[in-house]
Amino acid sequence: MSGADLAAGAGRKTPADRSTELDIGDFYRALMRRWRLLPFCLAATFAIAGAYIVVTPARYAATMSFLVDTKERPPVGSDAAPVPQSPDSALVENQMRLLQSNTVLKRVVDSERLRDDPEFNSTSLIGRLKNMIFGKSQSGPTEIQLAEALARSVTVKRSDKSYVIDVEVRASSTEKAESLARALGQAFMDANNEMRDSISDQETKWLDRKIDELRRRLEAAEARVQDYRARNAIVVTDGLTPPEDQLKDANAALVNARNRRADAEARYEQFLAATRGGSVETLRSPLMERLRVEYAALIREAAQQQMTLGPKHPSYIALQSQIAAQRAQIERELHNMKETQRRDLEATREVERDAEAHVAKLKKAITDSGGGRIELNELERKAESLRENYQKALAARESTRREIVTSPNPVLINQPVAQAGRVSPKILPALLIAFAGGVNLWIVSALVAEYLARRGGHAAPIGPTPSRARDAERQAGEDFALPDFGRAAAAHAGGGPRRASMIEQTVDAMETRAGPYRRAVLQLYKMLCDDLEGKSAPAVAVGGREPGLGSTSLTLSLALLACETGARVLVVEASDRPALTGLLPHLKVVGPGDRDMGEIFLCRHDAKSGGRIYLAQSDGGSPRAGSWLDGRFDVTLLDYGASGAPENGAAIDAGVEIERLQEGVRYGRLIAIDENRRPRRAPERKSAYKQAAAR
Repeated sequence: MSGADLAAGAGRKTPADRSTELDIGDFYRALMRRWRLLPFCLAATFAIAGAYIVVTPARYAATMSFLVDTKERPPVGSDAAPVPQSPDSALVENQMRLLQSNTVLKRVVDSERLRDDPEFNSTSLIGRLKNMIFGKSQSGPTEIQLAEALARSVTVKRSDKSYVIDVEVRASSTEKAESLARALGQAFMDANNEMRDSISDQETKWLDRKIDELRRRLEAAEARVQDYRARNAIVVTDGLTPPEDQLKDANAALVNARNRRADAEARYEQFLAATRGGSVETLRSPLMERLRVEYAALIREAAQQQMTLGPKHPSYIALQSQIAAQRAQIERELHNMKETQRRDLEATREVERDAEAHVAKLKKAITDSGGGRIELNELERKAESLRENYQKALAARESTRREIVTSPNPVLINQPVAQAGRVSPKILPALLIAFAGGVNLWIVSALVAEYLARRGGHAAPIGPTPSRARDAERQAGEDFALPDFGRAAAAHAGGGPRRASMIEQTVDAMETRAGPYRRAVLQLYKMLCDDLEGKSAPAVAVGGREPGLGSTSLTLSLALLACETGARVLVVEASDRPALTGLLPHLKVVGPGDRDMGEIFLCRHDAKSGGRIYLAQSDGGSPRAGSWLDGRFDVTLLDYGASGAPENGAAIDAGVEIERLQEGVRYGRLIAIDENRRPRRAPERKSAYKQAAAR
């Protein structure tokens, strides 16, 4: 694992390689460092734009506009008002599709003889290659291909919320563009007219076929009706056979007889009621009225004679005889009237019985021939239904001859006019696109170069690392200041429990993420990663100028940060006064050592990141180059303690030296490394951290 890998994981990030991440500052610096690529990128894109402008043939355009009238018009000669309609956008879209259809474009191809025009009949390079590969004939493009080529030169668009269609036709000259636009407009109008005529013709032909079919079916149905009548000797007049006509008259006679019988019964009952109640005055008869008048006169005369002559006078007695004779005559007349009413009633009843018998006889005759009549009625019903359909079809045929088929009526409102300037290639948009493409190409090239630079040596550090402009200064040494989290533990030189307490305090201080100690160690860690850019499996030496400066706690702190990134960290005790060896009896041996180190122990395993810290002790002196740099670990930290810098035989990639402890702050610097991976002392200079502490 490189120094950039360790820097990317500082602060317990994921162990994945994040060397290619950039913030805004890194992005800006990467572009500014490679500004010299911008002129070359712009030159390349402008050269492509220039080639496009030079090579692309000039194209000119002619425009025209159509208004699509969607109103439905009444038939010719009809006084009906137009039917109100709501706007229908689909009609305009249909007309736009018709303008670009092969039907219209083929008309233009034929009328303008585009088959002989090199602008449209020339086969493209790709087409010629296909013909060569697949062995197709070189007879030239087909009519469909010519129509497609013309379609690429036609642009149809619709103005928003209107029924106006704008058409643009492009060609190699203004005259040709205007000629093609006129031909396209004429072909479009002709196609609309033919479509309407075609629809009308299709409807007429369909109706003619339907009428012929209905006529044949109607004639067959009527022939079946006539044949059935002749076969069964059925005569029908006004839709009725003779028995049915007679039954009709018999029913009328029966109704009349029943009415007369009811009147006779009413008169007879009225006469009986009058005679039983003595109300003969209610009877209406001329003879009866005369008799009642004479009887009344005799009664008055008898009453007068009785008063004047007496009851025994002969005149009175003769008058009484006349009265009795008149009364007897009245009774005889009542009896005659009763007999007359009775005879009339019996006569009406006899007529009713005869009418009922006649009706029953006719019904029986009709019932006896009822099956044939039912079948005849069914045949007549079918014939009548066919006759109605036939009449409707004839009416529809007549209306089709007079009506105009409803369809949109396009009207040319703007005649084809060619534009003065060419429409392609457009120079200004091409140059603007070339400029934008050049800038984008420069950005991409700069980012690719930055990516390759970072990945070439395993990437540059990410995050708040010092600027590359400070590389020269970093070669001479760089200062740092670490606040001490426990001077008593750090100054203790003995072993045992006090050392264990120092380890616990170091771990607690590093797990306090907002603490000043962790922030200072993190800053130093990122400085180291900046120095270790491009180095794989680096080795870092940590030491102090005197005992008690905390080189062991700093080594452990750096190991904990690297472990958080998922790295395999090897901590080597190379000091003459080792501080971590008291932990070895309690640790698990994971591997043998080599000529300069003893056994290797597993000290810590971070379950979240997968990182591990291994501990080993040097067998005396400083480990030599090649003893541990064999790929088994991602980073190696050597704790030299108070021994200071490593010996010249050790091969390291970076070094940290703690100079002094003052007022709870440890001051130190990075050790410069020469080209042979050997440490050298940096010249004494006053640290910026010391100046800040002094202030």
